[in-house]
Amino acid sequence: MPANIKPLQAVVIILFSFALTGCYTDSGAKNNRDASPAAAVTLSFVYSGGDPDTSQATQEIVNAFNAEHPGIHIRAMPSSAGVFSYEGYLQNLDAVGEFPDFLELKEPEPYIKAGAIAPMPDEITDLLDHPARFDGKVYTAQLASSLPPAIYYNKEVFQQAGITEEPATWSEFLNICAKIKAIGVSPIVVGGRDVWHLGYWTNFFFGTSMYSDNPHWNRDATANRAHFTDAGIVQAMSDMRELWMKKYVNPGWLYTTDNDTTTQLVNGNAGMLYTGPEALKTIYRTNPNAAIGVFAPPDREGRIVITGSDQLQGIALTSEAGKDPHKRSAFIAFMKFFYSPEQYKRYVQAGHALSVTKDKMEYEAVNHLAEELIAISHNPHAVKVQLMQQYWAANAAPKGFVDWFLGMLQYSLATGRPTMEQLLQQADEQWGNI
Repeated sequence: MPANIKPLQAVVIILFSFALTGCYTDSGAKNNRDASPAAAVTLSFVYSGGDPDTSQATQEIVNAFNAEHPGIHIRAMPSSAGVFSYEGYLQNLDAVGEFPDFLELKEPEPYIKAGAIAPMPDEITDLLDHPARFDGKVYTAQLASSLPPAIYYNKEVFQQAGITEEPATWSEFLNICAKIKAIGVSPIVVGGRDVWHLGYWTNFFFGTSMYSDNPHWNRDATANRAHFTDAGIVQAMSDMRELWMKKYVNPGWLYTTDNDTTTQLVNGNAGMLYTGPEALKTIYRTNPNAAIGVFAPPDREGRIVITGSDQLQGIALTSEAGKDPHKRSAFIAFMKFFYSPEQYKRYVQAGHALSVTKDKMEYEAVNHLAEELIAISHNPHAVKVQLMQQYWAANAAPKGFVDWFLGMLQYSLATGRPTMEQLLQQADEQWGNI
């Protein structure tokens, strides 16, 4: 068991010694609060409130379920604003004895190892297309599959630079960068002030050089069978550094926030932005008439490598609630309702996401960019990988490694020290020492 996980496991085990109380109030309509005393079975439910649209959709589904199931009442509560992290929020609930009956988990592994959550009932697992397994068992029901990060580009900038086609190879992508730079516009905007923003690019290069050919790279690195200094990774990360060395990245990248990047793209101050699907909302909020296109960046071999493989995170039923047959039955009823076509469509559409159920439910995209992202996700030739920190069990990355690497990368790109080769050597050492 990795040493860095033990403290969280200990917290979970200790906190689960408290009685589960379900002392929650709805964030939704008042009629739900008034209905709770009459409910025969009450379940407390906590989910991440980070995205207001999916949070609203979740609450609407809960309200609809409560209205149609008078014998069951779901007390739903999104995570509050102002907490350091969702995991920290859950730990705070534990500390006051208010851990819910079921909840959204972004880092389920410590809870699984602590015996804090129950295996997912077969009635729910059978609804899912590819449920993630931990030691052969399904513990979570994935809410949705995220649309992949991609490169958004300003069509007017492309036109000014004489670019008529999206790149099919990495070499063509570099040619596009050179043409945009030649007209006096930054080819790429990067929000380097928010160090995590660099993760979009590192995830791309890690995906193409590590996980596309070996989904067990993390496990092999822990066993000293794979290294950051392997030739393919050195080449990939050198390709990333080339974007900075050739000044294809905006000059003020180190002082640019993630929020600023979309504005610079829409206003034509930059030609391209590599970011996640959350940019869809920001783009249309900034300028609904902006001429923006989107494509997945190709690697040196012309492959499209995107995130989108199975994830362990999702909804989980606590072990204590799972022991109560009434609560277990109520949980099954709610999850079936959640995944029903009418309700589930509401959720995935709000989050610009994809269905994880067997029925391959589709929905009408809210705009053409969402349609193009969906097409990228459905590309049968795309290689799907996971983010470094999203693998689990024996394939988990050391906790804290990604944050360390991004911080060092930011400094390296800004100062040239350490060199990329030196940074990758340090990465091998750090991986084994955490």
